[in-house]
Order: sequence, then structure tokens, then C-alpha cells
Amino acid sequence: MSNGDPWSKSTYDRVTRRKIDSGTAFQYTRSSKSAGVWEAHDNLKVLAPNGEPVTRESRDSDRYPVTTPIVVGFDVTGSMDENPAILQSSLKGLMGMIDRKGLVSGPQIAIAAYGDTNGDYVPVQLSQFECDNLIDENLDNVFIEGHGCGNGGETSTALAWFVARHVVTDAWEKRGKRGYMFLIGDECALSVQPDESKRFLGEPEPRLITPEEAFSAATERWDVYFIVVNNWSAQYQDSVRKYKDLLGDDHVIVLESTESAPAVIASVIALTEGTMDRSEMACELEDAGFGAETALAAVNATANVGDNSISKVSYADLGL
Repeated sequence: MSNGDPWSKSTYDRVTRRKIDSGTAFQYTRSSKSAGVWEAHDNLKVLAPNGEPVTRESRDSDRYPVTTPIVVGFDVTGSMDENPAILQSSLKGLMGMIDRKGLVSGPQIAIAAYGDTNGDYVPVQLSQFECDNLIDENLDNVFIEGHGCGNGGETSTALAWFVARHVVTDAWEKRGKRGYMFLIGDECALSVQPDESKRFLGEPEPRLITPEEAFSAATERWDVYFIVVNNWSAQYQDSVRKYKDLLGDDHVIVLESTESAPAVIASVIALTEGTMDRSEMACELEDAGFGAETALAAVNATANVGDNSISKVSYADLGL
């Protein structure tokens, strides 16, 4: 975990943007698959070599005396394997919004990914919490497996359980304040089977982990939001209703595509923290680098966050 200089847009432009423009982003995934090595990058592995679960930490420091932990996790199965690239290209807008507007104090971000424990080689990944451009690096090193099992769902359950059990934050231990966890995907949550819980999550004894148990445990210390990309799979599996059953109506956000997800994350944080007025949101998102359509989609998608009484708006309503 770094406690050095804060995230820098100039470093992003010099390093990450150059990778995107040159087509060399996500080199770890390409080189690993070429070598036939299907495993998480060392910085995102959730198990130590001995099979014990690692601990991820978000800690205060002299430079950041009051930190806010944020987990950004996404589905990297076949139907959603564009998620990392979309987040990577929008990271400058997301981080710029969080930093420039001071949406939270001492933001520390952990990058996470999930697939399906029922058949994937790498069904759960989680980085350390970082405050600088190591966030970019961790995102670039996500292993994009691109599989899934065609079994009517994925195991976001595994990631929720791991974060609930193996992440320690000063925000909670010192201040009793929940962190933020954002998950982005389309398919509903499946149970982690007993043999999978030991193999992939390091449980000392095999055990069944249901979505209800995992998400209930996560919400004790985290404000968990699921961003459902409402594609055919989500509609067929009734994913929106099922995640609302797990998390509540106001913690499930429905989008027609992944493009607006990073802007939604910034919007949710601002509205929950009360650090930005909703009437300013679309303009601020555009100023941060998001496109006009993306900004408006994020404002409308978060209509139930913070103030449940508002209705959807148009640019005419906003005077734009």
C-alpha cells in the first residue's frame, strides 16, 4: 500500500494513456495466455503460495490521516470482458472527479475482478489499496480470463465474501465508517460450492457460501453498490431483481452499457457523501472528462441515490 504522492493525471497521460493508444494495455493478460499460464498477477492474487488468504489493508498515514477505502470490482467473463478497458480509459475522469472536487477524504482504491468459481481458473482478484498511480498499474495487470461457465450466473459472491473477510480498514476500525464497494456486471450471483471455497478463497474447511451470506457479510462494513449492465443475460436471469433482493433498491444501479459505470461511481460517492449537489453533477462530470451522454446517463441512473424523490432529467431540464 502506497502513501506517497496522490494520483496524477500527468502520469496517467504519460504511461497509461500511451499504453491504450499504442495497443499495449493489458499486456499481462496477453503474455500469460500466450505462455499458457492462467493465473492472476502477483499483485492481485488473493491467496499466498501456501494457500492462505492474503489481507488487504486501507490504512491512515501522516499524509492521509483520514482515508476512505473504495473497491472497484468487475466481471471479466466473456460477456463482460470489456469492463477493464472501459474503466481504464475512464480512469482519468473518475480519479480527476474524486480528487479535483474532494468528493471524499484520502481516497484509496483497490482494483478487483471476478468470474465464476464453478469453472474459471482465476475467479477472484483483488489488489492492495493505493492512492497513487499504482491504481493504474493494478488495473492494467488484471487477468482478463474471458470465460464463464454458461451456468446461469457468476460468482460475484466470492469477491463479496473475500472483501468481507479479508480486508482491514482504518475507516471502520477507527471511525466506524463503511468503505465503498462497486461491482459491475450483468449476471446474477451464484453460490460458491464447498470445494471452491477452499480452493479459491482459502477457507480452512470447505463450506457452501451463498450470495445471501456473502453480501450480508459485506454490507456490515461496506456500502455495496451493484451496477447491472442490463444486457440480454441480465434480463434473462432477472439480475436486477435478484441483486435488489440482496442489496436493496437504492444500491442497485441499472445501465444499458458499461460506458457510464465510472461516471456512476463518481456520482454515487458525491451524492452519498453530500459533497456535490445533484444539479451540478452533469456539468462536473463533463468537466472531469466524461462525454455529455455519459454524464447525463450517470445522473439519471443514480436518481435513487441520496434523494429518492427526484425524477430523470434531460439537458433541457439542466439548462444545457
